[in-house]
Amino acid sequence: MEPGGLYDADLAAIHAAGFSSTYADGFHWLVTQIEGPLFDLGCGDGTWLRFAAGHGVAGAGCDISPSFVEMARAHAMTVQLSDAQTVALPCDTSHVTALGEVLCYAAPEAPHPVKAALDHLCPHPALRWIAFDVIGPDMTDTRGTGGGADWRYDSITTVTGPALRRRITVTRNGRDSVTNHYQHLTDPDALRHWLSDHGFEADIGDSYGPAPLLPHRFRVIARRR
Repeated sequence: MEPGGLYDADLAAIHAAGFSSTYADGFHWLVTQIEGPLFDLGCGDGTWLRFAAGHGVAGAGCDISPSFVEMARAHAMTVQLSDAQTVALPCDTSHVTALGEVLCYAAPEAPHPVKAALDHLCPHPALRWIAFDVIGPDMTDTRGTGGGADWRYDSITTVTGPALRRRITVTRNGRDSVTNHYQHLTDPDALRHWLSDHGFEADIGDSYGPAPLLPHRFRVIARRR
């Protein structure tokens, strides 16, 4: 089974350069919502964790990409190589974030990754607040492109039923590579039900404070009842 989506050294470097601050305008807002130890799922190069730490929020994180883990650790962040469905949260973790639809990655034939992550995370005894965003059922086929001084990124997203494939072609320092990422779409009513089963209430919106989400995504703030 092909994994949902991995970031090799080139794609991780491009993501860090061009996309890691996608929701940076909402970081101040997020910090005001957090009242305890933070754990960031899919932390990437650690941009959000570093911001939180600089504003008095202690935290740690994880990512499935060894390249991202190396980047975050280079900035003195406490980060483990793991995914949201198996990660061992520190015992005092009360707040969890998962920014940038990171919970959605999984091969098409896999169980729904958002539900699997919530089934794993929500029983954690100290956990009382989760903020994350997912791809909604209205997602459509799209194309995207971007570039910097030494890199270029082109993507083609194709939706098939309840899942999508994003074919990513990158050029960096004269090297070309192609990666396929797979993600699942999420129905908001089903998501509310999954959270309710674990004793959480869902506040669904389209932004992190002043930072709007990308099209066809929605944001969830889940609080333990």
